[in-house]
Amino acid sequence: MYNYQINILILSSDSEIEQTLTKLAIEFSSIPIKFNTARTYETSCSIDYLILDTNFAEELTLDFSVTTIPTIFLIKQGALPQKLEFCTSHIYNIWFNFANSKLFKPQFKTFLDSLKTNRELHQTNTYLDTLINNIPSLVWFKNLAGIHLKVNDAFCDLVGKAKTDIEGKNHYYIWDIPKEVYERSDYVCLDTDLVIIDSKKPQAFDEKVFSKKGMRQFTTYKAPIFDEKDNLVGTLGCAYDITELKNINTELELILNSMPFAVLIEDNEHHVLSVNKKFREIFGIDHKTFLGKIYDFNALIQDSNFESLFFDAHKNIHLYKDNTEIILDLQTHPLFNFFKDNIGNIHIYRDVTLEKSFENQLRQLAYTDQLTGLYVRHYLHEITNTTDTRKLNLLYIDLDNFKNVNDTYGHLFGDKILCQFSDLLKTFFPTETLVRIGGDEFVVILDETFTQETIKARADFFLHEVTKIFAPFEPTRCLSASIGIAFSNSNNYCIDVVLKKSDQALYKAKKQGKNCYAIYGENNK
Repeated sequence: MYNYQINILILSSDSEIEQTLTKLAIEFSSIPIKFNTARTYETSCSIDYLILDTNFAEELTLDFSVTTIPTIFLIKQGALPQKLEFCTSHIYNIWFNFANSKLFKPQFKTFLDSLKTNRELHQTNTYLDTLINNIPSLVWFKNLAGIHLKVNDAFCDLVGKAKTDIEGKNHYYIWDIPKEVYERSDYVCLDTDLVIIDSKKPQAFDEKVFSKKGMRQFTTYKAPIFDEKDNLVGTLGCAYDITELKNINTELELILNSMPFAVLIEDNEHHVLSVNKKFREIFGIDHKTFLGKIYDFNALIQDSNFESLFFDAHKNIHLYKDNTEIILDLQTHPLFNFFKDNIGNIHIYRDVTLEKSFENQLRQLAYTDQLTGLYVRHYLHEITNTTDTRKLNLLYIDLDNFKNVNDTYGHLFGDKILCQFSDLLKTFFPTETLVRIGGDEFVVILDETFTQETIKARADFFLHEVTKIFAPFEPTRCLSASIGIAFSNSNNYCIDVVLKKSDQALYKAKKQGKNCYAIYGENNK
């Protein structure tokens, strides 16, 4: 208990009364009591109790019928003086037999016990009131009939009524809800009270109430109250107003659902907290069964019935379903609370299928020769820088005497010849990478699956086919092809080095009379 002192004024001319009461107070009680003896009473005095020596009453002019200080009449012996009999209904207590210590001690001890009990009760009520009034949530106590016995300030503020107009009233009166309206609505306040009364166990509920501030959503915690004999006598309720949180969640949900990409939010233990509308559309899942589960992307894909899945070099996710490809760009970002503690992650799946399609089209335009449809020289470096580490073989092909035909018959005719020659390359090397280096020079990229003997045979046959196509016609009769062949010595090749070797081999074939192939490194050349 907090420290406090009881101030008692003794109206008497007998100082022995104070001495006797002081000794008894020390003997019977630990409560600090200060007694003062005086012949007069000043209304400005700060006292808790007034003791009147009835033998001294004749000298007083005080009207005890109107005094607000608890007053005790002390009778040393005999009966109450007739002068004071009329005001006994206004006094706190009457102590008889003060002169007989054996008879007086029990009376005084009872007074002290009552004093202590009252003080403890007052202090306990102060503790309780201070506690509940400083809780921002609504707090109330009800009896089994549903009458509110005590409420806190937050409750009064929300209801818009004073405590005196709430305590002692039922639910319908307090919330201004007619019983028939309550029964037709989805309010559950009284229903959850019955759950607590029946179960006799604390429980939490979601409840809605229409207040002076409009419709409010609460998370309510309710518990049973028992008396000293363990009999259920009422219920305690504590309601946390989550209306604003619900509004924020609703706004957040609207924002998430309006986003053009899929969003998944997980807590720091990887339980799924939320997914938006786009996520449900892409993966085709029932989010109600998905929420709360451990987030596992592979399991998600299986549940979504996608036929296949792979990640490309840029870590984009490629999904296939019903012969349709979906490409997703995945970005994961941590989520932090106010104290900068990690509380989860947000996964953003952006559908980049159309974007990648445009990129491929642009790349195709950038890397493709518009005349022949073959790749350009720049693509040769691109493809060899991103390919695997297999060995590389090159055929550097030049169309012999093309300049003479182009100068004689014009560029339009020359372009047709280049297209015809390119078509022959596509036919003869259907799965290989074909590059137009520039003018009438071309490169064929062969991987290590082709042996040197196979490459020689194919080069020889290709030269024969070129002559076969162009020889029958006078304008193209002079056309043929020369081929320079180079092989990479290891998996760690440099495309420029291999290209240079094949170019030197081509020069060798030209020097040998054209319409032939030469291999770099043979005969020490």
